[in-house]
Amino acid sequence: MDKKVERWFPLLIGVLTAAFYIYFLRNYFLPSSVKDLFSSTMQISSILIGFLITALSILVTIEDKKIIQQLKRMGLYNKLLNYFMDATKWSFCLVIASSIGLLINFDVQQSWHSSAFAAWLFVLTTTMSSCYRVIDIFADIIRS
Repeated sequence: MDKKVERWFPLLIGVLTAAFYIYFLRNYFLPSSVKDLFSSTMQISSILIGFLITALSILVTIEDKKIIQQLKRMGLYNKLLNYFMDATKWSFCLVIASSIGLLINFDVQQSWHSSAFAAWLFVLTTTMSSCYRVIDIFADIIRS
C-alpha cells in the first residue's frame, strides 16, 4: 500500500462513510433499538483496546527478532508503534462516542440525530480501518 494511502486511509474511510450516510440516509429515522448497537459496540471496542495493548506489548518484547531489527533499520518501527497507538486512541473514542449514544433519547426524533449518528459512524469506521491496518501489518510480522 502506498505510504500516504496507508497513513490516511482510516480517516478517508471514516469521512466517506459519514458523507454517504448524510447524503443518502439522513432522512431515515433511527429506531430506539439503536442503543443496543451502541452498547454492543462499546463492549467490542473495550475488548479491542485490550487486544491492541496486548499486541503492542508483544511487539515491544520481540525486539530481538530479525523483522523488528529490519523495521528499525528502515525507520518503520516507530511508524508501526504509532499505528498501534492510533488504533487504540480511536477505540477509546469509539467507547466514548457509543457511551454518549446511549444517553440520547431516540424515541423522540430530533433533527440533529442524523448528524450525531453520522459522527458516530465516522468514529466507528475510522476505528475499524485503523484496527485493520494494524492487524494486517502485525500479521505480516508474526508470519515472518
